[in-house]
Amino acid sequence: MLPDVTTKVAVVSQTVKYLSGGCLYLILSNHTCDLELLIRVPGRDIDVIVTAYADNVLKKAETHDPDLGVYHWNIERPILAYQGINVTWKPKS
Repeated sequence: MLPDVTTKVAVVSQTVKYLSGGCLYLILSNHTCDLELLIRVPGRDIDVIVTAYADNVLKKAETHDPDLGVYHWNIERPILAYQGINVTWKPKS
């Protein structure tokens, strides 16, 4: 891959059965730079919590607005291979 080429991966899911919450682990098998994580909650009925499993910080993007169901983060420093992100969700209280 060339440094100027962006790779995009979309994970789209829909809950089939009501759960009290859930999680998704994104483990990256290669070094990753300029990671952007965007989660949309159309029903605005769940809270999303994201944790980086790396020596890194998730920075909220300007479009991050949980009241509108938009959760948007950027990671400004590279993530090393086999580090990743944990996405957890639960019903709003």
